[in-house]
Amino acid sequence: MPALLTTLLQMAGLFVVYAVLGSYLTGRFGSTPAWISATLLAFGVAGVLGNASVGLVAPRLGADRLLGLSLASSAVVAFLLLVAPRSAWVGLLLFAVWSVVANMFQAPQQARLIRLNPPARGLMLALNAAVLYLGISLGSGLGSALLPVLGAVSLAWPALLMLVAAFLLGRVNVGANNHTPEPVQISGQADRHFSPRTAGTFRHGGVS
Repeated sequence: MPALLTTLLQMAGLFVVYAVLGSYLTGRFGSTPAWISATLLAFGVAGVLGNASVGLVAPRLGADRLLGLSLASSAVVAFLLLVAPRSAWVGLLLFAVWSVVANMFQAPQQARLIRLNPPARGLMLALNAAVLYLGISLGSGLGSALLPVLGAVSLAWPALLMLVAAFLLGRVNVGANNHTPEPVQISGQADRHFSPRTAGTFRHGGVS
């Protein structure tokens, strides 16, 4: 279904670059080993912040808007990777921002999948997890294969295309889900509930 394909494309779009991050940073931004380590550290810390911010942002925006914001912002970062100046500082900042917005994706995506099929919420979340790892594998394979062909400067193109496609797919079911759903329990979080006004109260995960 389009919702699961959104997860696949979002993860693949990130990992097509992240899986070869060391080589990419060296070729694209001239990063030294020290700068590569700093960028990886910033990526991890920013991912934690992105996860934590969901609880603050989601009640104000709602799940659908947060999902669109995450995907659109990720696509913007991928575009900036194509045009940004060659600087290790710039590379660090862009990947930190990408980590923040990418890690805001899974919470509203999980909520959206549950709304699509509340009686089978456990199955929907399991399928989403499987597709998530499939996206990581797909993106990693593409990144490794395309880096020698496209070079570091152009490697963000496939990432950008996949993220734009994910954003467009992410809008497919929004109109059908604009009603206010009954709160649903997340598997493994029996005392936590989700509704568009409480999108940050359940467990959410991303890439960090």
